[in-house]
Amino acid sequence: MIIIFIITFKPLLAQKSAGVSPSDLISLKIILLSNHQIFGSGTGFIMSQNGTNYLITNLHNFTGIDYYTQKYEDSINHRVPDEVVILAHKKGSLGEWVEKKEPLFKNNVHLWNEVILPNSKPADVVSLKLIDTSDISMYRANMDTALIEKQMLLITTTPLYLSGYPLGFTSSKNYPIWKYGILSSIYEDEPLGLPVFLIDAHTHPGMSGSPVFLKGKFSGIDRKSRDYADYESNGILLGIFSGSNSSVEMGVVWKFEVIQKLLSESN
Repeated sequence: MIIIFIITFKPLLAQKSAGVSPSDLISLKIILLSNHQIFGSGTGFIMSQNGTNYLITNLHNFTGIDYYTQKYEDSINHRVPDEVVILAHKKGSLGEWVEKKEPLFKNNVHLWNEVILPNSKPADVVSLKLIDTSDISMYRANMDTALIEKQMLLITTTPLYLSGYPLGFTSSKNYPIWKYGILSSIYEDEPLGLPVFLIDAHTHPGMSGSPVFLKGKFSGIDRKSRDYADYESNGILLGIFSGSNSSVEMGVVWKFEVIQKLLSESN
């Protein structure tokens, strides 16, 4: 039996707040606006590429169209979001937030970045370049690609954790709510013909865009020895939650390599 300890979060860059862990700071509540009116809410998180900061969330949060059914969220008027408000951590003041408003369109052209799949369709994952981050603190998730790609094979029933804003609710102030689930599909496969995996978790609207983590103690298969191994981590980003697919009644998570590809192609 192999025991491996993985530490993937950077230390807090702001003053400590009682009971708040680094992983509580990654998810951010986002509010979608349409013609200055609230359209809905979701979840996002910040990643960086070549010194540029991006909001990562789901495509359907920005389009207002369900990715899997292609139906408008606003089935009557077919309204779509045109702005996003990000509740970001106030710089140097942990436990306080500032609203950062970003446009989604300029001259009728969308401003977010997409990643195109082999089927010529975009993934349900987008990045939006953040223009002004001077007054906010950013806590980024790390993707431990070496662990998943080179060291271990994930196994079904592995515990997974999501942090987001179900139905717009928060745990306290604007901190996210944590949800628990298990890996329900073979991680190396592609359910639905997409680079995703399925989870069994009780989720709600508003959690779309939530980061999905391996946390605590979990088991896997060592790629070299093919033996079971035990691991422990305070948080490894596995992907981004995309909502529930009614055809399989399971949650859909886009894998971290989609986020990697998206960032590498973002402008």
